[in-house]
Amino acid sequence: MLEGNCRYACGFINEKLDGVSVTMPEGTYMIFLDCTEYCQRTGKNLDEVLKAGWNVGVGWQDGRRFKGSCHIRKNLAVPFSRTQEACDRLEKYVFVKYKIKNILVSDRGFEPSTLIQDIFALVDSSYEPVNQLASLRV
Repeated sequence: MLEGNCRYACGFINEKLDGVSVTMPEGTYMIFLDCTEYCQRTGKNLDEVLKAGWNVGVGWQDGRRFKGSCHIRKNLAVPFSRTQEACDRLEKYVFVKYKIKNILVSDRGFEPSTLIQDIFALVDSSYEPVNQLASLRV
């Protein structure tokens, strides 16, 4: 069971969470997420990422205590359904992807009226579900 959780979580994180990497643990059910690239790319710091996870019910630990300068430690000794739910929440609410939409450009450059609308759009910008998830720890 625990090895299945680790395989699933490691595969999910490495495949779907841009800028986050993890290696398969050996002899343990703890994974160590390296968020260095994600934090550099987004300008977020580790404390912000940690808080975002806790806000949506994903329990994890600051990896700096374990000599990981931009790492997060996650316990996977839970039922498989909880591991899946935690991964889904991380993708949907914590390591949020942005889509670059079509940008209208005139001969003077960007059109100011459409710049804000057209540059970035969150995949999911709803904050209501996030508040409800905080009470459901995974």
